[in-house]
Amino acid sequence: MRRVLNAIDRVFTLATAIAFSSALIAVALTVADVVLRAASSLVGLATGQRAPWAVPGLVDLNQLAIMTCAALAIAVAFYRGGHVGVDVVTELMPSRLRRGFSGLASGLGALLCLGMAWAGAREMLGQIAFPTKSATLGIAFTWYWAPLLAGLALSALGAATAGLRRLAEGEERSHV
Repeated sequence: MRRVLNAIDRVFTLATAIAFSSALIAVALTVADVVLRAASSLVGLATGQRAPWAVPGLVDLNQLAIMTCAALAIAVAFYRGGHVGVDVVTELMPSRLRRGFSGLASGLGALLCLGMAWAGAREMLGQIAFPTKSATLGIAFTWYWAPLLAGLALSALGAATAGLRRLAEGEERSHV
Protein backbone atom coordinates (compact mmCIF):
# COMPACT_ATOMS: atom_id res chain seq x y z
CA MET A 1 0.00 0.00 0.00
CA ARG A 2 2.88 2.35 0.78
CA ARG A 3 4.22 1.91 -2.78
CA VAL A 4 0.84 2.89 -4.22
CA LEU A 5 0.69 5.99 -2.00
CA ASN A 6 4.25 6.91 -2.99
CA ALA A 7 3.33 6.58 -6.67
CA ILE A 8 0.25 8.74 -6.15
CA ASP A 9 2.40 11.29 -4.33
CA ARG A 10 4.80 11.42 -7.29
CA VAL A 11 1.87 11.96 -9.67
CA PHE A 12 0.73 14.94 -7.60
CA THR A 13 4.27 16.29 -7.37
CA LEU A 14 4.38 16.21 -11.18
CA ALA A 15 0.93 17.84 -11.37
CA THR A 16 2.19 20.61 -9.08
CA ALA A 17 5.21 21.20 -11.31
CA ILE A 18 3.08 21.28 -14.47
CA ALA A 19 0.55 23.67 -12.87
CA PHE A 20 3.32 25.99 -11.71
CA SER A 21 5.06 25.84 -15.10
CA SER A 22 1.78 26.63 -16.86
CA ALA A 23 1.29 29.71 -14.68
CA LEU A 24 4.87 30.80 -15.41
CA ILE A 25 4.29 30.34 -19.15
CA ALA A 26 1.16 32.51 -19.00
CA VAL A 27 3.04 35.21 -17.10
CA ALA A 28 6.06 35.06 -19.43
CA LEU A 29 3.86 35.29 -22.54
CA THR A 30 1.97 38.26 -21.10
CA VAL A 31 5.15 40.08 -20.09
CA ALA A 32 6.68 39.41 -23.51
CA ASP A 33 3.55 40.76 -25.18
CA VAL A 34 3.58 43.92 -23.05
CA VAL A 35 7.28 44.50 -23.78
CA LEU A 36 6.79 43.94 -27.53
CA ARG A 37 3.80 46.28 -27.67
CA ALA A 38 5.67 48.96 -25.71
CA ALA A 39 8.66 48.64 -28.05
CA SER A 40 6.26 48.83 -30.98
CA SER A 41 4.83 52.07 -29.62
CA LEU A 42 8.30 53.54 -29.08
CA VAL A 43 9.28 52.65 -32.65
CA GLY A 44 6.04 54.25 -33.78
CA LEU A 45 6.85 57.46 -31.93
CA ALA A 46 10.37 57.58 -33.38
CA THR A 47 9.49 56.68 -36.96
CA GLY A 48 5.87 57.72 -37.30
CA GLN A 49 4.98 54.17 -38.24
CA ARG A 50 4.06 51.64 -35.56
CA ALA A 51 5.62 48.19 -35.83
CA PRO A 52 3.10 45.34 -35.44
CA TRP A 53 4.93 43.58 -32.63
CA ALA A 54 3.06 41.32 -30.25
CA VAL A 55 2.94 37.67 -29.18
CA PRO A 56 0.85 35.92 -31.83
CA GLY A 57 -2.12 34.09 -30.34
CA LEU A 58 -1.55 35.40 -26.83
CA VAL A 59 -5.18 34.89 -25.79
CA ASP A 60 -5.31 31.31 -27.09
CA LEU A 61 -2.00 30.39 -25.47
CA ASN A 62 -2.86 32.04 -22.15
CA GLN A 63 -6.25 30.34 -22.03
CA LEU A 64 -4.60 26.96 -22.53
CA ALA A 65 -1.91 27.66 -19.93
CA ILE A 66 -4.37 28.94 -17.33
CA MET A 67 -6.79 26.06 -17.99
CA THR A 68 -3.93 23.64 -17.34
CA CYS A 69 -2.77 25.49 -14.23
CA ALA A 70 -6.22 25.80 -12.67
CA ALA A 71 -7.33 22.22 -13.35
CA LEU A 72 -4.15 20.72 -11.91
CA ALA A 73 -3.94 23.15 -8.97
CA ILE A 74 -7.48 22.22 -7.92
CA ALA A 75 -6.49 18.53 -8.02
CA VAL A 76 -3.42 19.19 -5.89
CA ALA A 77 -5.55 21.11 -3.37
CA PHE A 78 -7.88 18.11 -3.07
CA TYR A 79 -4.92 15.80 -2.52
CA ARG A 80 -3.27 17.99 0.08
CA GLY A 81 -6.48 18.85 1.89
CA GLY A 82 -6.01 22.49 1.03
CA HIS A 83 -9.62 23.43 0.35
CA VAL A 84 -11.42 25.70 2.74
CA GLY A 85 -13.46 24.05 5.48
CA VAL A 86 -16.01 25.38 7.92
CA ASP A 87 -13.98 25.21 11.12
CA VAL A 88 -16.67 26.86 13.20
CA VAL A 89 -18.89 23.80 12.77
CA THR A 90 -16.28 21.05 12.61
CA GLU A 91 -14.34 22.22 15.66
CA LEU A 92 -17.42 21.61 17.82
CA MET A 93 -17.64 17.96 16.73
CA PRO A 94 -15.89 15.08 18.48
CA SER A 95 -12.75 14.10 16.54
CA ARG A 96 -14.14 10.74 15.45
CA LEU A 97 -17.28 12.33 14.01
CA ARG A 98 -15.16 15.06 12.41
CA ARG A 99 -13.00 12.42 10.69
CA GLY A 100 -16.11 10.62 9.50
CA PHE A 101 -17.57 13.79 8.01
CA SER A 102 -14.22 14.65 6.47
CA GLY A 103 -14.01 11.22 4.86
CA LEU A 104 -17.62 11.50 3.65
CA ALA A 105 -16.96 14.97 2.20
CA SER A 106 -13.87 13.68 0.41
CA GLY A 107 -15.81 10.74 -0.99
CA LEU A 108 -18.61 12.99 -2.22
CA GLY A 109 -16.03 15.34 -3.73
CA ALA A 110 -14.41 12.41 -5.54
CA LEU A 111 -17.79 11.26 -6.89
CA LEU A 112 -18.63 14.78 -8.03
CA CYS A 113 -15.29 15.09 -9.84
CA LEU A 114 -15.77 11.70 -11.50
CA GLY A 115 -19.24 12.76 -12.67
CA MET A 116 -17.86 16.00 -14.08
CA ALA A 117 -15.01 14.10 -15.77
CA TRP A 118 -17.51 11.73 -17.36
CA ALA A 119 -19.66 14.62 -18.64
CA GLY A 120 -16.55 16.44 -19.83
CA ALA A 121 -15.29 13.35 -21.64
CA ARG A 122 -18.59 13.18 -23.53
CA GLU A 123 -18.17 16.82 -24.55
CA MET A 124 -14.58 16.20 -25.61
CA LEU A 125 -15.71 13.27 -27.77
CA GLY A 126 -18.17 15.68 -29.40
CA GLN A 127 -15.26 18.03 -30.11
CA ILE A 128 -13.33 15.18 -31.67
CA ALA A 129 -16.31 14.26 -33.87
CA PHE A 130 -17.10 17.88 -34.82
CA PRO A 131 -13.90 19.87 -34.24
CA THR A 132 -13.95 23.48 -33.15
CA LYS A 133 -10.80 25.59 -33.15
CA SER A 134 -9.63 28.62 -31.22
CA ALA A 135 -10.04 32.01 -32.82
CA THR A 136 -6.44 33.12 -33.35
CA LEU A 137 -4.13 30.13 -33.66
CA GLY A 138 -6.68 27.50 -34.61
CA ILE A 139 -5.89 25.24 -31.65
CA ALA A 140 -8.38 22.37 -31.51
CA PHE A 141 -10.64 22.68 -28.47
CA THR A 142 -9.76 19.11 -27.53
CA TRP A 143 -6.43 20.54 -26.31
CA TYR A 144 -8.42 22.70 -23.89
CA TRP A 145 -10.51 19.74 -22.72
CA ALA A 146 -7.49 17.48 -22.09
CA PRO A 147 -6.05 19.37 -19.07
CA LEU A 148 -9.54 19.88 -17.63
CA LEU A 149 -10.30 16.16 -17.80
CA ALA A 150 -6.89 15.28 -16.39
CA GLY A 151 -7.48 17.74 -13.56
CA LEU A 152 -10.93 16.32 -12.81
CA ALA A 153 -9.63 12.74 -12.80
CA LEU A 154 -6.74 13.75 -10.55
CA SER A 155 -9.15 15.69 -8.31
CA ALA A 156 -11.20 12.52 -7.83
CA LEU A 157 -8.05 10.54 -7.06
CA GLY A 158 -6.76 13.24 -4.73
CA ALA A 159 -10.03 13.60 -2.84
CA ALA A 160 -10.42 9.84 -2.46
CA THR A 161 -6.81 9.39 -1.34
CA ALA A 162 -6.98 12.27 1.15
CA GLY A 163 -10.29 11.01 2.54
CA LEU A 164 -9.05 7.47 2.98
CA ARG A 165 -5.87 8.76 4.56
CA ARG A 166 -7.85 10.86 7.05
CA LEU A 167 -10.07 7.94 7.96
CA ALA A 168 -7.19 5.47 8.25
CA GLU A 169 -4.70 7.69 10.06
CA GLY A 170 -7.19 9.70 12.06
CA GLU A 171 -5.83 12.96 10.67
CA GLU A 172 -7.99 15.96 10.05
CA ARG A 173 -5.99 16.98 7.00
CA SER A 174 -3.52 14.98 5.00
CA HIS A 175 -0.55 17.24 4.33
CA VAL A 176 1.92 15.49 2.10
